[in-house]
Amino acid sequence: MNDDITLPLLILVILPLWIIACWAVARGWESKGLSFGVGFTCSFFLSPLMGALIGILTQPEKVEGGEKVEEKNIVFCPYCGTKTAREVEQCGKCGSDFTKIFEPSEYECETCGSDVPEDAKYCPKCGEKLED
Repeated sequence: MNDDITLPLLILVILPLWIIACWAVARGWESKGLSFGVGFTCSFFLSPLMGALIGILTQPEKVEGGEKVEEKNIVFCPYCGTKTAREVEQCGKCGSDFTKIFEPSEYECETCGSDVPEDAKYCPKCGEKLED
């Protein structure tokens, strides 16, 4: 290819396509709750393919009022610590009953302060192992 054509071809065709691809990846980042600017920058300098891969592998940090927020539909089994859906009435690993784990209790988790059953080994809200 002639050197006189290469630079204009790069500027007029490849660069706009690269920017459009970076923009699309950054929109994907934004829809996932990540930063649009960081997604665009990663894509522009590392390549849109790498930017997309990084965006797929990155989990957004949920923040509310300056503090991390736990996933509201996830609980931990108070007896074996298995993470599971909140709607489940029984632990899939140990078979423990989940119907009474959020009832008021005189015991509370030292980490998050939520009520825990008297015989619990793990906090159902944050999953921390409780001291015996």
